[in-house]
Amino acid sequence: MTAATTASERTIRLLDYDPELGATLRPERREEARRSAQATLVEIGRGVRTARELSGNREAAYGVLLLDGLVNRAVVLDGVVSAQLLGRGDLVHVRDQRGEPLVETATRWIVLEPIAAALLDERFLLSVRRWPEVVAALFERLAAQDERREIHRALSQLPRVEDRIHALLWMLAERWGHVTPQGVTLHLRLTHELIGQLVGAKRPTVSLALKELEERGTVHRRPDGGWSLDQAWTTPPTGAPETAEGAGIVPDERPASARGAPLPTAPTSVRTAPGAGT
Repeated sequence: MTAATTASERTIRLLDYDPELGATLRPERREEARRSAQATLVEIGRGVRTARELSGNREAAYGVLLLDGLVNRAVVLDGVVSAQLLGRGDLVHVRDQRGEPLVETATRWIVLEPIAAALLDERFLLSVRRWPEVVAALFERLAAQDERREIHRALSQLPRVEDRIHALLWMLAERWGHVTPQGVTLHLRLTHELIGQLVGAKRPTVSLALKELEERGTVHRRPDGGWSLDQAWTTPPTGAPETAEGAGIVPDERPASARGAPLPTAPTSVRTAPGAGT
């Protein structure tokens, strides 16, 4: 590893660093699990990294668990960047992309704040084999990540960029915000460019939208680079689509006699086999 990517590492008792993983253990089992559940901790400094560098260039077959810091997972498609922020409690798959996807993308891992990560490798799995509650807690973390990702995807579909940014800042405040006498403070130093990558907008559009939000008294930038959220995101959910068309369901125009027929067998691959069509 070069000096720019050198990572420090040591063995830790994982439940000392993330006690919520053992929250469902009975008290008499929790202490034994705390002593036994061990993982390798790696620490990575700021900068652009590869997936493997997030694990300190070590094998982590089941990914890494972030214990501290902030990472931007930036996916690039045809020059357009989509960002996702990951922090404490998130699981990260650290293998580089494999195979030949039909839609080619590039992924950049940008460490915004130095991270500490536990390697979820074979050694870790052996150390928790007697405590399935710990593994179940990791599955719950993945489910929570999926839910946040779906909320992020939904807010990115809002027609007004100002609303996207307002909703995004409140979504981020659920994890990284703090309640103060003056309101909710978000201690994330987000550039206008990064906000644009998070909500699907260009930087100049983001700058104009933030100016409008500040003029409304909705949010404002703090001297330390963070954000003060002065007005809550109050738009109520409208519920799921009530019609088939609204839900994206294509009408079934087949004859009634054919609607109960089994679906045709799906091909094993959509790629054209060598020599096909000749």
